[in-house]
Amino acid sequence: MFLTATKTPALCEATRARDAGLAAALLSGGDERLVADPVSGRNRYGLTARPAPDETFFSSSTASTITPRGWRAAATAWRRLHCHDPRERQCFPAWFDDIRRRVAAFAGAGEAILTASGTDAELAALAIADDAAAARPITNIVVGPGETGRGVPLAAGGLHFQSSARHRRLAGWEDRDIRVERVEIRGPGGFPRSASEVDAEVLVKAEAALAQGRAVIAHLLEVSKTGLSGFSRAAASKLREGAPGRVFVLADCCQMRGSPSRIGELLDRGFLVAVTGSKFFCGPPFCGAVLFPDCLRARLKNFRLPEGVAAQTARYDWPACLRGGSEGFACHANIGLGLRWEAALAEMATFAAVPPALAEKIARNFRALAIERAGQAGLRLLDEASGGSAWARTILPIAAPRSAEQAAELQRALRRPAGAWGEAARVFHVGQAVAIGPDQALRVCLGAPTVSDIAALCGSGVPFERALAPLAADLSALFAKWTFLLNARP
Repeated sequence: MFLTATKTPALCEATRARDAGLAAALLSGGDERLVADPVSGRNRYGLTARPAPDETFFSSSTASTITPRGWRAAATAWRRLHCHDPRERQCFPAWFDDIRRRVAAFAGAGEAILTASGTDAELAALAIADDAAAARPITNIVVGPGETGRGVPLAAGGLHFQSSARHRRLAGWEDRDIRVERVEIRGPGGFPRSASEVDAEVLVKAEAALAQGRAVIAHLLEVSKTGLSGFSRAAASKLREGAPGRVFVLADCCQMRGSPSRIGELLDRGFLVAVTGSKFFCGPPFCGAVLFPDCLRARLKNFRLPEGVAAQTARYDWPACLRGGSEGFACHANIGLGLRWEAALAEMATFAAVPPALAEKIARNFRALAIERAGQAGLRLLDEASGGSAWARTILPIAAPRSAEQAAELQRALRRPAGAWGEAARVFHVGQAVAIGPDQALRVCLGAPTVSDIAALCGSGVPFERALAPLAADLSALFAKWTFLLNARP
């Protein structure tokens, strides 16, 4: 009794200290968007560093708080890094080699470079293409710039993309001729452009650049912020095959909505692929990667990072074959990035075990339920007739107040308790506001952890409709609070 009484407080204190250290580490190694407010404990996305099981997340197109499953995986890695027994302690080089291996293994091909975010992945891809282009000037064609990360067009030009950095060129690229071209995937009214129209514009811009002796990076947008795509695989392959030494295709798969085999197919075509673990898979924000195909390895034997890119990344983020000639890394190991990827990989592994037919059934039912519940609440779905795969259609843009400021305030209000009881007291997270023509939309999204949890219930013998019922109830509560807030506006 006395031993238990005296040891328990010490053990609890040790656990609290370890958890506090893990929470702080999870917020490290990103940028200013990860910094937690000292009063609320939340970052710019309204997220905490620890799991928030009492909050409801439909925000996987933007960012989500770490899941309990992800926290356990990160905690296991954190303990191994601090293990007193040197035989059990995880060393940094082997840990990051293993993370990169698992990220690439999910796609079944290629090698992975870890990046803090999807936008940072743009810088890594530009560095690879710049090295392989043999000093040619570069034209970087960004498809759907309004439907990707806000900093992507800046990073595509080799610029700092954080406002605090004044959007200047990164060191090492000050004198490089890097031109950014934009191809929109929506017309002026917000309606999606046809695939053939987008393909044609990309090809015209690419062929003009090639005729001037330039190298080309062409973006292929697999799934955008609102579930659209842009620049087809067939057109991208044809462009690359026409000038294989001068054309590089970067497939933006940062939403990660789709089967791993689709990513593997892109790598098989010789494309670079940008991915994240922090969108569909709901890992903590700021865990990205670039996958590069085996066919590029031979062209990168003397690869050297521009010092400005090296200064924003860590040595072990890069495979050994790409880091030998580079200097000036910010550090050897970005521990926060590694922990965030551990959390994401736990969700990726769990989702991979869900039978594909069941996962797609859950995705279809989510969309149908969300459309039905939004309609019952008098809310309007934008792009209701949009095409794409079942997974791309798990991002639902719901019309919000037309002012961008009002739409952003509605998103913030949804994640604040607005009453002492009922739906208004609940905390809901949805995707950030995005402009669709003259409208503003907040995005209601399905995340992989929800799919995995419903599948687990079905696997335990719970009938499908009953397993789906909590999701249906959450959607009803979300839209009830949404309309409550709209009606409460002055």
